[in-house]
Amino acid sequence: MSIDCVLSVNVFVDQLDAVTAFYVDGLSLPLSSESGNLLSFYYGVTALNIHKASEADRHSVGRQTGLALRTRHASDVEQIVKRLRTKFPSQANIAAESWSRGTRATITDPANNQLTIWGTDDPNDDEFPHLFEGPSIVTLPTRDLTRSLGFYYGVLQLPMMEQPNPQTAIFFHDGCRLVVTANDPWSPAPATTGESGVCLSTNDLDGLVQNLEYHRISLVEPIAGNSTIRGASTRDPDGNLLTFLSQT
Repeated sequence: MSIDCVLSVNVFVDQLDAVTAFYVDGLSLPLSSESGNLLSFYYGVTALNIHKASEADRHSVGRQTGLALRTRHASDVEQIVKRLRTKFPSQANIAAESWSRGTRATITDPANNQLTIWGTDDPNDDEFPHLFEGPSIVTLPTRDLTRSLGFYYGVLQLPMMEQPNPQTAIFFHDGCRLVVTANDPWSPAPATTGESGVCLSTNDLDGLVQNLEYHRISLVEPIAGNSTIRGASTRDPDGNLLTFLSQT
Protein backbone atom coordinates (compact mmCIF):
# COMPACT_ATOMS: atom_id res chain seq x y z
CA MET A 1 0.00 0.00 0.00
CA SER A 2 1.33 3.42 -0.96
CA ILE A 3 -0.25 6.88 -0.99
CA ASP A 4 1.86 8.90 -3.39
CA CYS A 5 0.62 12.47 -3.23
CA VAL A 6 -2.24 14.90 -2.94
CA LEU A 7 -3.78 14.22 -6.34
CA SER A 8 -6.20 17.14 -6.24
CA VAL A 9 -7.74 19.80 -4.05
CA ASN A 10 -11.41 20.33 -4.88
CA VAL A 11 -13.45 23.50 -4.50
CA PHE A 12 -17.18 23.86 -5.19
CA VAL A 13 -19.03 26.82 -6.70
CA ASP A 14 -22.60 27.57 -7.79
CA GLN A 15 -21.71 28.63 -11.33
CA LEU A 16 -18.42 28.12 -13.17
CA ASP A 17 -18.97 31.18 -15.38
CA ALA A 18 -18.96 33.37 -12.28
CA VAL A 19 -15.49 32.24 -11.14
CA THR A 20 -13.58 31.47 -14.35
CA ALA A 21 -12.22 34.99 -14.85
CA PHE A 22 -11.20 35.17 -11.18
CA TYR A 23 -8.97 32.10 -11.37
CA VAL A 24 -7.77 32.51 -14.97
CA ASP A 25 -7.33 36.29 -15.26
CA GLY A 26 -7.15 37.39 -11.64
CA LEU A 27 -4.81 34.71 -10.28
CA SER A 28 -3.35 33.72 -13.70
CA LEU A 29 -3.52 30.01 -12.88
CA PRO A 30 -2.77 27.65 -15.81
CA LEU A 31 -6.04 26.05 -16.96
CA SER A 32 -5.41 22.43 -17.98
CA SER A 33 -8.96 21.37 -18.89
CA GLU A 34 -12.50 22.70 -18.92
CA SER A 35 -15.94 21.12 -19.19
CA GLY A 36 -19.49 22.08 -18.39
CA ASN A 37 -19.11 21.17 -14.72
CA LEU A 38 -15.37 21.42 -14.05
CA LEU A 39 -12.37 23.72 -14.33
CA SER A 40 -9.08 21.92 -13.72
CA PHE A 41 -5.86 23.86 -13.15
CA TYR A 42 -2.22 22.74 -13.35
CA TYR A 43 -0.34 20.02 -15.23
CA GLY A 44 1.89 18.75 -12.43
CA VAL A 45 1.51 16.47 -9.43
CA THR A 46 -1.52 18.18 -7.84
CA ALA A 47 -4.56 19.65 -9.60
CA LEU A 48 -6.88 22.36 -8.34
CA ASN A 49 -10.38 21.38 -9.44
CA ILE A 50 -13.24 23.87 -9.39
CA HIS A 51 -16.54 21.99 -9.57
CA LYS A 52 -20.04 23.20 -10.30
CA ALA A 53 -21.77 21.94 -7.18
CA SER A 54 -24.49 19.34 -7.39
CA GLU A 55 -27.35 19.47 -4.89
CA ALA A 56 -25.43 17.02 -2.71
CA ASP A 57 -22.33 19.25 -2.73
CA ARG A 58 -24.02 22.61 -2.29
CA HIS A 59 -23.13 22.69 1.42
CA SER A 60 -19.45 22.86 0.39
CA VAL A 61 -19.82 26.16 -1.52
CA GLY A 62 -18.47 29.25 0.23
CA ARG A 63 -16.06 27.82 2.79
CA GLN A 64 -12.54 28.24 4.09
CA THR A 65 -10.70 25.89 1.72
CA GLY A 66 -7.43 25.64 3.68
CA LEU A 67 -5.74 26.17 0.32
CA ALA A 68 -2.53 28.20 -0.02
CA LEU A 69 -0.88 29.36 -3.27
CA ARG A 70 2.76 30.48 -3.06
CA THR A 71 4.46 33.40 -4.80
CA ARG A 72 8.22 33.46 -5.35
CA HIS A 73 8.79 36.53 -3.16
CA ALA A 74 6.95 38.19 -0.33
CA SER A 75 6.57 41.37 -2.41
CA ASP A 76 4.70 39.44 -5.13
CA VAL A 77 1.70 39.01 -2.83
CA GLU A 78 1.01 42.74 -2.94
CA GLN A 79 1.16 42.73 -6.74
CA ILE A 80 -1.46 40.01 -6.95
CA VAL A 81 -3.64 41.84 -4.44
CA LYS A 82 -3.45 45.02 -6.54
CA ARG A 83 -4.41 43.11 -9.69
CA LEU A 84 -7.39 41.52 -7.97
CA ARG A 85 -8.56 44.86 -6.61
CA THR A 86 -8.41 46.35 -10.11
CA LYS A 87 -10.13 43.52 -11.94
CA PHE A 88 -12.65 42.49 -9.28
CA PRO A 89 -14.32 45.24 -7.23
CA SER A 90 -15.51 42.68 -4.69
CA GLN A 91 -11.84 42.25 -3.68
CA ALA A 92 -11.41 45.95 -2.89
CA ASN A 93 -11.01 45.35 0.84
CA ILE A 94 -8.35 42.64 0.72
CA ALA A 95 -4.85 43.53 1.84
CA ALA A 96 -1.47 41.88 2.08
CA GLU A 97 -0.39 41.45 5.68
CA SER A 98 2.89 40.66 7.38
CA TRP A 99 3.09 37.23 8.92
CA SER A 100 5.72 35.45 11.01
CA ARG A 101 7.23 33.81 7.91
CA GLY A 102 6.63 36.46 5.24
CA THR A 103 3.59 38.06 3.61
CA ARG A 104 0.13 36.67 2.94
CA ALA A 105 -3.35 37.72 1.87
CA THR A 106 -6.67 35.96 2.33
CA ILE A 107 -8.84 36.29 -0.77
CA THR A 108 -12.40 35.26 -1.51
CA ASP A 109 -13.56 33.97 -4.88
CA PRO A 110 -16.95 35.01 -6.32
CA ALA A 111 -18.54 31.92 -4.70
CA ASN A 112 -17.24 33.04 -1.26
CA ASN A 113 -14.59 30.33 -1.02
CA GLN A 114 -11.57 31.62 0.89
CA LEU A 115 -7.95 30.84 -0.01
CA THR A 116 -4.57 32.33 0.84
CA ILE A 117 -1.78 33.79 -1.29
CA TRP A 118 1.57 33.70 0.50
CA GLY A 119 5.22 34.40 -0.14
CA THR A 120 8.52 34.56 1.75
CA ASP A 121 12.10 35.38 0.88
CA ASP A 122 13.36 32.21 2.56
CA PRO A 123 15.05 30.03 -0.11
CA ASN A 124 13.97 26.93 1.85
CA ASP A 125 10.37 27.65 0.86
CA ASP A 126 11.25 27.22 -2.81
CA GLU A 127 10.61 23.49 -2.32
CA PHE A 128 6.89 24.29 -2.12
CA PRO A 129 5.18 24.54 -5.53
CA HIS A 130 4.85 28.02 -7.00
CA LEU A 131 1.32 29.18 -7.83
CA PHE A 132 2.04 28.61 -11.55
CA GLU A 133 3.02 24.98 -10.74
CA GLY A 134 0.32 23.83 -8.34
CA PRO A 135 -1.26 24.40 -4.94
CA SER A 136 1.48 24.62 -2.31
CA ILE A 137 -0.39 23.66 0.86
CA VAL A 138 -3.78 22.48 2.02
CA THR A 139 -4.32 22.69 5.77
CA LEU A 140 -6.60 20.42 7.80
CA PRO A 141 -7.56 21.00 11.44
CA THR A 142 -7.06 18.61 14.33
CA ARG A 143 -7.90 18.77 18.01
CA ASP A 144 -5.16 16.28 18.89
CA LEU A 145 -2.06 16.05 16.71
CA THR A 146 -0.80 12.90 18.44
CA ARG A 147 -4.03 11.12 17.52
CA SER A 148 -3.84 12.49 13.97
CA LEU A 149 -0.26 11.27 13.59
CA GLY A 150 -1.48 7.80 14.52
CA PHE A 151 -3.91 8.01 11.60
CA TYR A 152 -1.91 9.82 8.89
CA TYR A 153 1.55 8.47 9.67
CA GLY A 154 0.58 5.20 11.34
CA VAL A 155 -2.45 3.93 9.43
CA LEU A 156 -2.18 5.72 6.08
CA GLN A 157 1.65 5.69 6.17
CA LEU A 158 1.94 9.09 4.54
CA PRO A 159 5.52 10.29 4.02
CA MET A 160 6.20 13.01 6.60
CA MET A 161 8.14 16.02 5.37
CA GLU A 162 8.68 17.51 8.81
CA GLN A 163 7.07 18.45 12.10
CA PRO A 164 8.06 22.11 12.55
CA ASN A 165 6.56 22.29 16.04
CA PRO A 166 4.53 20.14 18.47
CA GLN A 167 1.22 21.33 16.95
CA THR A 168 1.89 20.84 13.22
CA ALA A 169 2.85 18.02 10.85
CA ILE A 170 3.61 18.35 7.12
CA PHE A 171 3.19 15.40 4.76
CA PHE A 172 4.57 14.65 1.26
CA HIS A 173 7.82 15.73 -0.36
CA ASP A 174 6.40 16.54 -3.80
CA GLY A 175 3.40 18.43 -5.07
CA CYS A 176 0.94 19.98 -2.64
CA ARG A 177 1.85 19.48 1.01
CA LEU A 178 -0.80 18.29 3.41
CA VAL A 179 -0.56 20.19 6.70
CA VAL A 180 -2.39 18.90 9.78
CA THR A 181 -2.38 21.39 12.62
CA ALA A 182 -3.92 22.13 16.00
CA ASN A 183 -4.46 25.85 15.43
CA ASP A 184 -0.80 26.76 14.94
CA PRO A 185 0.29 29.87 12.96
CA TRP A 186 2.99 28.00 10.99
CA SER A 187 0.72 27.36 8.01
CA PRO A 188 -0.02 30.38 5.82
CA ALA A 189 -3.67 29.36 5.40
CA PRO A 190 -6.27 28.79 8.11
CA ALA A 191 -7.42 25.20 8.31
CA THR A 192 -10.31 24.15 6.11
CA THR A 193 -13.88 24.20 7.33
CA GLY A 194 -16.52 21.78 6.14
CA GLU A 195 -15.44 19.11 3.67
CA SER A 196 -11.69 19.02 3.08
CA GLY A 197 -11.80 18.65 -0.72
CA VAL A 198 -8.61 16.56 -0.51
CA CYS A 199 -8.10 13.62 -2.88
CA LEU A 200 -5.06 11.36 -2.33
CA SER A 201 -3.49 9.12 -4.96
CA THR A 202 -2.81 5.47 -4.12
CA ASN A 203 -1.32 2.60 -6.13
CA ASP A 204 -3.20 -0.04 -4.11
CA LEU A 205 -6.74 0.97 -3.26
CA ASP A 206 -7.75 -2.55 -2.23
CA GLY A 207 -4.79 -2.83 0.16
CA LEU A 208 -5.54 0.63 1.56
CA VAL A 209 -9.17 -0.25 2.26
CA GLN A 210 -8.17 -3.55 3.86
CA ASN A 211 -5.78 -1.67 6.12
CA LEU A 212 -8.51 0.79 7.12
CA GLU A 213 -10.85 -2.09 7.90
CA TYR A 214 -8.12 -3.81 9.93
CA HIS A 215 -7.88 -0.65 12.06
CA ARG A 216 -11.69 -0.53 12.31
CA ILE A 217 -11.94 2.70 10.35
CA SER A 218 -15.20 2.89 8.44
CA LEU A 219 -15.57 4.01 4.84
CA VAL A 220 -17.88 6.90 3.97
CA GLU A 221 -18.07 5.66 0.38
CA PRO A 222 -17.06 2.09 -0.55
CA ILE A 223 -14.84 1.28 -3.50
CA ALA A 224 -16.50 2.26 -6.78
CA GLY A 225 -15.36 2.98 -10.32
CA ASN A 226 -14.32 1.15 -13.46
CA SER A 227 -11.31 -0.60 -14.97
CA THR A 228 -9.24 2.59 -15.21
CA ILE A 229 -10.21 4.66 -12.17
CA ARG A 230 -11.54 3.64 -8.77
CA GLY A 231 -12.10 5.50 -5.53
CA ALA A 232 -13.26 5.33 -1.93
CA SER A 233 -13.44 7.74 1.00
CA THR A 234 -13.18 7.88 4.77
CA ARG A 235 -12.86 10.45 7.56
CA ASP A 236 -9.88 11.17 9.76
CA PRO A 237 -10.23 11.23 13.57
CA ASP A 238 -11.41 14.86 13.41
CA GLY A 239 -14.06 14.17 10.79
CA ASN A 240 -12.18 15.58 7.79
CA LEU A 241 -13.30 13.76 4.64
CA LEU A 242 -10.51 12.18 2.56
CA THR A 243 -10.99 10.62 -0.86
CA PHE A 244 -8.58 8.01 -2.28
CA LEU A 245 -8.22 7.45 -6.00
CA SER A 246 -6.42 4.71 -7.93
CA GLN A 247 -5.76 5.08 -11.66
CA THR A 248 -4.48 2.45 -14.08
